[in-house]
Amino acid sequence: MREVAEASLGRLREWGWSVQWRCQACGGLGRSDIDKLIAAKGEDYRLTDRGAPCRTPGCEWFVQFYAMLGMRRQSLRTPEGDSYWSDRYHAWKLKQYRNGR
Repeated sequence: MREVAEASLGRLREWGWSVQWRCQACGGLGRSDIDKLIAAKGEDYRLTDRGAPCRTPGCEWFVQFYAMLGMRRQSLRTPEGDSYWSDRYHAWKLKQYRNGR
């Protein structure tokens, strides 16, 4: 469903989807207020392939965004973006390993 992954915040709200964030490193999970995001960024803003700093205290990684409709979850990443974030995650894990964490 690439259509959902590339949809703007306004379109996601129009379709009834909510936005959830999840951290791959620490497992942190939460809901984002789509109305606050629209107020801050505008209806045409897209979360596609974007990351934000994790909100879990002590975690240094970035969260991935998902569109949620009931129990249905759709990643807001494209294959190109997934490859970029995967490479970044593995480089971060290697850095932690080398630093003895």
